[in-house]
Formats: sequence, structure tokens, C-alpha cells
Amino acid sequence: MYRLLAICSSNLAAAYLLEGDGMYAEKALESAERAEEMDPTYEKGYYRQARAHEVMGNVDKAISAMERALACPEIVDKSAIDVRIAELQAAKEMSTGK
Repeated sequence: MYRLLAICSSNLAAAYLLEGDGMYAEKALESAERAEEMDPTYEKGYYRQARAHEVMGNVDKAISAMERALACPEIVDKSAIDVRIAELQAAKEMSTGK
């Protein structure tokens, strides 16, 4: 049951993150955090948190969300998580000029 709630919360976060006038990053973050609370093994919750933080300009918090996913032992394939962290770090470096 908690997995289903995590999926629903994560999907709601994705809807809040749709481009355009209806983008609500703060609400997306709340929903994505709820997904992590419901099922910490559901990795999309972490991706949606990272995206919401990124939209709000909090790249460090986005990286932190993905690092929590990386630390979750139940998530077996971590290659996509590593890629996302690298993308976020590159974006941070570009924005700071380092």
C-alpha cells in the first residue's frame, strides 16, 4: 500500500513540474518528499525532489536528494542516479563559473 501511495505522490509531483504556467515546484517538492516518506526504495521520488530543487535554484539540495537515493541499499541499479548527480554537479559548476 505504501508503494502505491509513493507512486501517486511522485506522479503528482511530476504533474506539478510540467512546463508552463502550471509549474509549481514547491508543491512538487512536497509531493516528492511524501513519496520518499511512503517508500524510500521508490527512486522516482528522489528524481522528482531533485528536479523541484533544481527548478527553484537549489542545486545543492537537488544533489543531496540524489545522494540519498544512491545511499539506499534497496535500489540496485544506481547507474542512472550517478548520471543525474553528475548532470547536477555540471550544472552547478556552470552556474558558478567553476
